[in-house]
Amino acid sequence: MHNLPESVRHAMQSGRVPSPPQILLRLLQLVDDDGTTMAELARLVEQDPGLCTRVLT
Repeated sequence: MHNLPESVRHAMQSGRVPSPPQILLRLLQLVDDDGTTMAELARLVEQDPGLCTRVLT
């Protein structure tokens, strides 16, 4: 993370990195499905730094 520009690093640390719409749509689909496992949700969340930051804070 040291090679990132300061503005990107700050945005990631503050949790203000926007999530791509397709990630959010897929997340809504998974949450709506009773058969979704936590592992499936985790795999999706870990693909998006902004969403991951918001979940962890």
